Amino acid sequence: MPNPKQPSMFLSGRAQKACQSCQIAKIRCNAVAGSPCQNCNRKGLKCVVNRKNRPRRRSSGQLSKPSPAVTSDSLSAISISPTPCSSDVAHMMSFSEEDFWNTFTNLGPSAPCTPAGFSPLALLPAFINPLPIMMSQDTVECLRLNGVLCLPSIRLQSALLQTFVETVLPSLPIIEWQGFLNSIHDGNGGHGSISLLLYLAVMFSATTFVDVEHLLEAGYSSRREAHEAFFQRTQLLYKANYETDPLVVVQSLLLMTYRLDTSDGHDSRHWMRAAITVARSIGLFQDVPGVFNVHYSASLWKRVAWACYITDCVISLRLRCRTTIERAEFRHQPLTEEDFELDALPFENQVLSPTCPIIRNVKVQRDLALVCISSARLCTCISDVLDLQGKQSIQNIRTSVTSTFPTASPSDDFSSRVFASEMELADWANTLPPPCQASPLDLHNMDEEPTVILHRNILHMIFYTTVAVFHQSQPFPSSKFCVQLAANQISRIMSELYQRDLQHRLPVVGVTAILIALIIHVAEMKAPSSEERDEALQNFQLCLDVMTSLRELYWEANTAAAWALRVIQSVAFKGGSEDHCRFRARASSSDSNITDPLSSAVPLMSIPPLKMN
Repeated sequence: MPNPKQPSMFLSGRAQKACQSCQIAKIRCNAVAGSPCQNCNRKGLKCVVNRKNRPRRRSSGQLSKPSPAVTSDSLSAISISPTPCSSDVAHMMSFSEEDFWNTFTNLGPSAPCTPAGFSPLALLPAFINPLPIMMSQDTVECLRLNGVLCLPSIRLQSALLQTFVETVLPSLPIIEWQGFLNSIHDGNGGHGSISLLLYLAVMFSATTFVDVEHLLEAGYSSRREAHEAFFQRTQLLYKANYETDPLVVVQSLLLMTYRLDTSDGHDSRHWMRAAITVARSIGLFQDVPGVFNVHYSASLWKRVAWACYITDCVISLRLRCRTTIERAEFRHQPLTEEDFELDALPFENQVLSPTCPIIRNVKVQRDLALVCISSARLCTCISDVLDLQGKQSIQNIRTSVTSTFPTASPSDDFSSRVFASEMELADWANTLPPPCQASPLDLHNMDEEPTVILHRNILHMIFYTTVAVFHQSQPFPSSKFCVQLAANQISRIMSELYQRDLQHRLPVVGVTAILIALIIHVAEMKAPSSEERDEALQNFQLCLDVMTSLRELYWEANTAAAWALRVIQSVAFKGGSEDHCRFRARASSSDSNITDPLSSAVPLMSIPPLKMN
């Protein structure tokens, strides 16, 4: 039966000749008119066209000869050196969601084999899984030409891995990090090997947060260039069907949601949906024994499933849309400490710097695990809030009908769900374990581990963003206070991160949180009290300064910062350098709305909403 969703592009005839990049990307190529083709010329790629003609398609009764093996002699000139030039990076075009299914013809843990005459050591280190036997020579050559098979320098790899462990892994615990690092440290495969796709995805996710000096030293002209180069290599390998282990594919796709550039229409939600598609195909969201999860540890299976759920909720919160994963289909029990790796890495493993606070400090590991557990709990609240937001317009229509036809009545179920969501948020904030509780910035915690401070503040930043989104559309007596509280607390969080120089490690949802706070502070600038206006202006300046510092990382920050500057000009702000820097002394402020701990402020949020009669 024909697929009605099949794109019309497949109705046209196949091109007589296509370059290797277009063949892997499964896009139409006009190389027959001359090299380079239009796609490679536009993207600045090396356009390599096979010299021999395409063989005729054989009938089903004929046996096809195997592709010529790649000999070690033909690969002897391959250099295992960094290739930071952006012109060598493949920029693949979009493809349909049906292609995600076509990728997995052999679902199961990967066991790639090495073809005769193929030397994996000529391409990749021994701790990396070799290329699969079904990969053609043309595909291997295309991957090589575009730098996919050339790992960066050891120094850059180490910096990216440490940044991943400190910044990405605590909120996305999708790998067994000790085995991962032991495989890299061993180097010869004695402690197992890892997927090249996953390894590239891990390094790619860290390019957003690593010290830019490491990227410049490696030859990249900017963070954005390095970020896009690593992404294009990861994406090219993914589309080349290198990986056949579906769980590894899910892990890699989750890391690909960190992509910043969305000019091709593939934003973080696109890659999240791709990960969910694969996850559903293997029953990842089911807490029952299955065909696939018997090959993995139960804790890893559970953590990857929850990572999908958390990432889906955070992306949906940022985009103000419903989550893709339904609560009814997610059957896993809540995360516990037993689901995490809490153990010190052996001292002989020197892949990461000894100064890395996580690898040998079990207390820090436990604190970060508790933050992740609290994040998972919060995401169940976020899912309900976003679902209510989606039904808000329907409820407004019903209210309008009630005013016209008195016989109609609003949905009592909707009102009860609104009340339940408000109580869930308050209960979450009031039952946090001590390592996750917010506290004012003062001298006694200045020596606290920065990694824990960062992720705890990100947790509360997401919470207050949810509070603002929830109460901005709810006509409760407490809604105005809760919205103002959320904006002030987001400003407090940004102040602490700014003073500790941690704002550069904020995820992209931080831009959303700051923008929401800016909008609320603009409204507060119209308050009749001069004290309230000054406080709003001070908060606005703080958020604007942090947003400006994020412009290097996120293009959304450019737009938001430009808008905020126009707002400042519109209110005729004439403060000098003293006003511009006064937020730096914010820690000594005595304003209770800013420095009060979360535990003393949140109970006021539990005021019941108005009953709808």
